[in-house]
This record gives sequence, C-alpha cells and structure tokens, in this order.
Amino acid sequence: MDLDDLDNTRADMGSNPYVQVAGELRGLLTYDTLRSGTLYRMSCDCRVDSGRTLYIEPGTQIEATGMYSFTVNGRIQAEGAEGARVHFMAAVGTDRWGGLVVTNFDTLGEPTLKTYTDVSDYQKLDVEKPASRFNHCTFTNGFQYGMKVNTLSLDAADTVSIQSCVFTTCG
Repeated sequence: MDLDDLDNTRADMGSNPYVQVAGELRGLLTYDTLRSGTLYRMSCDCRVDSGRTLYIEPGTQIEATGMYSFTVNGRIQAEGAEGARVHFMAAVGTDRWGGLVVTNFDTLGEPTLKTYTDVSDYQKLDVEKPASRFNHCTFTNGFQYGMKVNTLSLDAADTVSIQSCVFTTCG
C-alpha cells in the first residue's frame, strides 16, 4: 500500500499528489495561532470558519502568491505591536493579492480586531462584520478601494471602528 494513496485509488489524487508544506496557508484554516516572527505563504484562497478565532501574533508576515483572498467568517485577532507589526502582503514577484474579506457570519459575538497591522498591494478589503476594530493600521496600494464597510445595521454597537489608521494610494 502506498502511504500517499491510502485508499489505493490513484485516480482521485491526480498524476502528482499535492503535499502542503509547513507555513503554507490553503483553504479552510485549522490553525489557532499564527506564530510571531514567522512567514506564512498563501498559495490559494484561505478561510477562517464561523465559530473559530485565529490569533496572529506580533511580527507575523502573510504573503499571498497570487490573487488569493483571506476570508474571515469567524473572528481574527491580528495584534501586532509598534515595533513588531503584522503584515498581509503580496509575495515578491506578485503585483497584488485578492485581499481581506471579514464577513458577518461570526457566531462568537465578538468583533474582529486588527492592531498595528499593515495590509498592502491588495485588490479589496471588505468589512461586513459589525463592531470590527482597526487601530494603528496602514493600508497601502488598495487596487479597488481602501476599505468597504457594510454591516447592514444602524445600531451604534455595530459601528466599525477605524482609529489612527493610514490609507495610501487606495483606489
């Protein structure tokens, strides 16, 4: 029995089975934490499922290798620090990536938070999650726009907070 083909049906694997490498982000993310000082590579669209929280530690870098999007159906806590920011960016040789989509499907009832986070060379940034907060973030080279906010709510508690953030060369 081939350990790469546990059910012995080579046809379902294609001619070359894909093996995900450490630090590669693909599809539904099962990580709880992206570690400080680590470079992660997005090699396809990524998603944080509803009911889950992904913690991103200070100094973490996430590079997209193409027009892939990072969709947050649950909750993301990207908490950089003044000297160790979190970076979302296009990989070297890639002019831009799909961008961030923060949706309102979160069942946790807590907001998404990004502090000291840089987002650069992205196609779009959609925030549909009520009460999301962005503090001391920079958004650079947003191709379509800097950020689109649509919470479908007029309740003051659902207001998206954008404090001490900078938008440069955005759509």
